[in-house]
Amino acid sequence: MNAVVLASSVIAVDYTMLPAMNLYKPPWKYPAATLAKDYGNHLVYGLAVAGAYRALDRLFEGGEIR
Repeated sequence: MNAVVLASSVIAVDYTMLPAMNLYKPPWKYPAATLAKDYGNHLVYGLAVAGAYRALDRLFEGGEIR
């Protein structure tokens, strides 16, 4: 899975499900800077997960880790 897709999916779920459960405010109540930082954090996490997945996939297939 692409890191950008993963981050975007998580953000979409966060800002739809969590406000519905009264755990977050709706996204339009947050400043744009807060939303950008939140997306950036999820993007870094997505990049780390995607990189780890690719490395482990190659390792278990007998390939080299690049």
